Amino acid sequence: MSTNPLDFYKEFDPKVIESFNRLQDLVLCEGALPQKSKVLIAMAIDVEQSALQGATALGRRALKLGATKEEIIEPLRVAYYVGGNRALFTSAQVLQNLFKQDKNPNPPTTSSETILSDTKSKNDGKKEP
Repeated sequence: MSTNPLDFYKEFDPKVIESFNRLQDLVLCEGALPQKSKVLIAMAIDVEQSALQGATALGRRALKLGATKEEIIEPLRVAYYVGGNRALFTSAQVLQNLFKQDKNPNPPTTSSETILSDTKSKNDGKKEP
């Protein structure tokens, strides 16, 4: 069974998925910018929008196109610059999904608020420096 939700969607509305595929082929093809660059840009946009599954899929695609770890990290920095801490936490999850050895197929979707509240509860009664 495919983990791509669009494969399931296609059963209900194949015309929309065909349209999406044509647009994706047009946008992410070789052109004035190399395909790898376009995929990295799309990954950064997904990160800024907190679209973890899409950002991870685009990161995997960029790696297949020959992207290095450094080429993955730089657009993540841009996403953080534009999107703030929300993008930073999504970036961290993308990096885990792409490079962690024991990949979890269903990574937690922990928000920065949850992480921050967990940290605060662990530090209750302790003063921060």
